[in-house]
Amino acid sequence: MSTNLNVKLINCPPEDEKKLKKIFHLSSSRDRVYNFLDESSEITPDLAIIDIDTESSTINQQQLQQKHPDIQIVTKSKSSSDNTHHIQGALLATRVLRTLDKLVFTDSDKSDGQITNSSVIEEQNSKSFNVLVVDDSPLMQKTIGMELDNAPIKINTEYADNGEQALAMTEQKLYDFIFLDVMMPGIDGYETCTAIRKKTGMKKIPIIMLSAKTSPMDEVKGVMAGCSTYLTKPIEHESFQQLLERVMSWLKDFKQNRK
Repeated sequence: MSTNLNVKLINCPPEDEKKLKKIFHLSSSRDRVYNFLDESSEITPDLAIIDIDTESSTINQQQLQQKHPDIQIVTKSKSSSDNTHHIQGALLATRVLRTLDKLVFTDSDKSDGQITNSSVIEEQNSKSFNVLVVDDSPLMQKTIGMELDNAPIKINTEYADNGEQALAMTEQKLYDFIFLDVMMPGIDGYETCTAIRKKTGMKKIPIIMLSAKTSPMDEVKGVMAGCSTYLTKPIEHESFQQLLERVMSWLKDFKQNRK
């Protein structure tokens, strides 16, 4: 069963509101779903996200708590805060959802009702992604694995040390997306990408090329081989998580459109 929680945004600038709506959209494939409430909504909010960088935030928070005594409050700002539930800095999906998931609600069974066994299996499958990381560096495999563990949705990660192993693994299993190193012993990332694209069911999945540096020629070669985008080494946390958000959002829309 999924838990649906209604979220109201207070004093959040338009660009932050847009980002948060996208993050809530990602949560619709999770056990805890966050639903955005607009200003005109009469639905009682379960929690509110308040931008405390604005002067009127304290007054608005007090008014909201008077109207809804049981509401949970999460603050956000560019700097730190004494509030236990606080989002600081960039609005990354991992950062926002991790903070919201820590909230405890007395009515924990805000669910859609009973689900049949077959529906449970289908729902569980939709709440996780199968990912293949192809890189001959154990350190890079570990780094990407740790970043994927921070994703807002469960990710099942498998690893291949080279292109040949990756091709063998993609013969046995369909992956939702792939991280693929360019420079590897044996067949390189470009050749591996081209071969993966020829496989049934692998023509449209996101393939993210990993490279220490990318020139315009490298990007052309990647596009011709069939890669979706590039990720530059060394891996930076915020860049990785932003890319991951885009990939998961695209996958979610893609899966919905196929139904």
